[in-house]
Amino acid sequence: MAIFTVKSFLKLKNKHILRNIIFILLGITIINSFAKISCFAADKDNLGYGVNVGIIDSGVNKISENILDGFNLLESNTDTTDNKGHGTKIASIILEVAPNAKITPLKCTELNQINDNSAIIAAIYKAVDEFNCHVINISIGMLDSKELKEAVDYATNKGAIIVSAVGNDGELKYKANKVYYPAGYENVVGVGSVDKDNVVSKFSQRNNSVFVVTSSEEQGTSFSAAKISGAAAIAKGLDKRMSVFHFMNYLKEASVDLGDTGYDTGYGNGVLDFELFLSNLKKDYPVYITYIDEKKFRLFNGKEVTASGILLFTGDDIRSERVEILPGKEVEFSIENCTDCFFWQNSIFDIIWIKRGEN
Repeated sequence: MAIFTVKSFLKLKNKHILRNIIFILLGITIINSFAKISCFAADKDNLGYGVNVGIIDSGVNKISENILDGFNLLESNTDTTDNKGHGTKIASIILEVAPNAKITPLKCTELNQINDNSAIIAAIYKAVDEFNCHVINISIGMLDSKELKEAVDYATNKGAIIVSAVGNDGELKYKANKVYYPAGYENVVGVGSVDKDNVVSKFSQRNNSVFVVTSSEEQGTSFSAAKISGAAAIAKGLDKRMSVFHFMNYLKEASVDLGDTGYDTGYGNGVLDFELFLSNLKKDYPVYITYIDEKKFRLFNGKEVTASGILLFTGDDIRSERVEILPGKEVEFSIENCTDCFFWQNSIFDIIWIKRGEN
């Protein structure tokens, strides 16, 4: 059986091998002593850092510095100007919920008209393969197809959470029960709408595609879906490994059951209580990123006890720091000149990825 020492580990040239055995190394050795840390007054609601939300829509205008360069799949260029305003409104709602998230526009419609699904399908692949989107908002409804399902499965298997509007034909009796996709897939969060009194909006679809509902000042399930995408960005900010099904569990646990007892096709699993949703997440992920850029990041400890662990950095060299974060405190670290960085607390199941290079 091969035995890896720190010296032999550092001689490895293949970064993929380094990353594969890095967990073993962490269990064996600590390279550096306790890091010298400085404390900050943490903003307890400073969440969503390091998360990229792809918006597959009519484009997004530059309403914020958080709007990144995207792609226009209609014209095969980078002009993602929104001539309709639909995608831009989606982005503004997501940023209201998760103001630290980044937005990648993937323009697939012009004036919200859809000729076929090919651009949207291509955008799903591009979102995960080229833009590393953690969350994908699709406030568009389409017919089911083998190609669309394959794209959705591909993205969710790569870790993306897809959120989609269920549709706005609820007032049309012959269409109220119609299922639109991708909201109708089991691995997509289908979102319906309620009004200010938490009554299902007249226009909201009523069928099995509805997983959860929420309100929006704007008329349309598109904008309710945007709020859930913001919630997904917060969740991904706390745990980049969170799957769509794990996220769905958090939504379900934090939803108020209205309408018929249990699941029903109007409310789905209920109206999301955002405060309860956030409280549940923070309880399960008490140590989280509160700021990150290309040079530095900060970790906040929401525990009542000191959080301790190892920060490990890989790149041209490998280094680690043992750190302690006092209760209610925030500490800052540098991530310059590293490819990967994560905080290991107690086990392989208690890791916070700070920065992750290409696979």
